[in-house]
Amino acid sequence: MKKMPLLAALITLSVGFPALADITLKMPYNAELVLVNGKDASGNEKIKLPNGINQIAFRYQGNFYQQDQESSFDSDVIIMTFKGFNTSYSLSLPNLRTMNAAQKFNHKPTLTLTDKKGKAVPFKQDKLMKKGLQFGRDYEAEIAAYNKTNQAAALSSLNIDTASIPAQTPSTSSNDASPVNNQVNVGQMLDFWYSQADEATKESFKKRIENN
Repeated sequence: MKKMPLLAALITLSVGFPALADITLKMPYNAELVLVNGKDASGNEKIKLPNGINQIAFRYQGNFYQQDQESSFDSDVIIMTFKGFNTSYSLSLPNLRTMNAAQKFNHKPTLTLTDKKGKAVPFKQDKLMKKGLQFGRDYEAEIAAYNKTNQAAALSSLNIDTASIPAQTPSTSSNDASPVNNQVNVGQMLDFWYSQADEATKESFKKRIENN
């Protein structure tokens, strides 16, 4: 009896074992990605992630009418860490209709993560906070520092080549965030106008802040 070639034997043996696969995460229309596993990201398209523990960061973005005026809302950066294997998941966010509801959400975000069968999936969440002006933030450096802490959604396995980045102090955690008020956050307004500016205007604005 002839010996089966090695390649053919490996193919035959592999038929009986499930192949390792990635997972997918469907983002809601009212979310805007900021980071995926420590790297800058954007948009809200379905994303592919490796099996195991993953960490994403995103903002809630919404528009609604209040007193016959259209208002826009961008939340603080929300961090979510979860574990998944070989299936698809969906992230859901509430439909906010008023600025008061938006500010309540910003103070305590409510998220829902489900698998393809609609079963709730456990996850950890927190917020990536930064004091002062919010434009020009280095989110990759911020999440690397955050992941060196013991805060709720920290993922130490993402701490690669970050020895020079100081760890955040507990005071930057969302647990210490100041109470929200009914006014639109000034930092959000600055973020909006900064995002609308061209590169020359952004550089000029940065220099003006640095000189003050």
